[in-house]
Amino acid sequence: MASVRRPNAALRVFSSGSIPLSRTQYTFRSTATHLLPPALAAFRAQHPGVTVRLLDGETEGGGQELVRRGRADAAIVIEENWGDLRLTPLVMDEYLFVAPARRGTDPVTPDDLQGPLLLAPGPNSCNLRVMGYLRRCGVQPERVTEIGEDSVILGMVAHGLGVSVMPRLALEPLPDGLVALPLPERLMRPLALATLPHRANLPVIRAFTDALLAALHRPHAPAPDPAPALPGGASLLH
Repeated sequence: MASVRRPNAALRVFSSGSIPLSRTQYTFRSTATHLLPPALAAFRAQHPGVTVRLLDGETEGGGQELVRRGRADAAIVIEENWGDLRLTPLVMDEYLFVAPARRGTDPVTPDDLQGPLLLAPGPNSCNLRVMGYLRRCGVQPERVTEIGEDSVILGMVAHGLGVSVMPRLALEPLPDGLVALPLPERLMRPLALATLPHRANLPVIRAFTDALLAALHRPHAPAPDPAPALPGGASLLH
């Protein structure tokens, strides 16, 4: 199984019984750390004859593009208004302001977001989401440094070289020397499982979807905000 850290993931099923689970990687460990392992373990226990493969969809335009092209059968994605895909909501993952622990826990203000700001590289969907949020808040960071590894970003923040904005799932467990606080106005990323409508109910894809949803409902599962209903799916994590 390939190592994956980004938030979008895609699943592919072949009639031979092989399922390539393609994953569009995001710079943070995120969903691959918290959402996929328990689901994959349960799925493997129930379907030991099925092979699950993780693919990197970042260079393909995202996991959703792998699904559209038939190279993957499902993808954990940051939900958008895609009318051609069936979306099953998973979680609403909140973005948090990340700073050195010595800053303390006073409420975050727009001035705190002036930077220097350390973010994932520009084409990344989370980078675009954060930069759009800053524009809406009227914040123009004095300097933005794009870094491709979450561990490097967190290490630099801990040493006082800047601040960051990251999804909660990417920060758990929070490393020593850091504080993670709510933004002045909440910013969320809605995570959903995307499939082609005519393939969503294939037995193996349905089995993986059920394993993922069951893992999210287990007591030890991460508990960001429940996802609101999206086209093709229902609200989860009650």
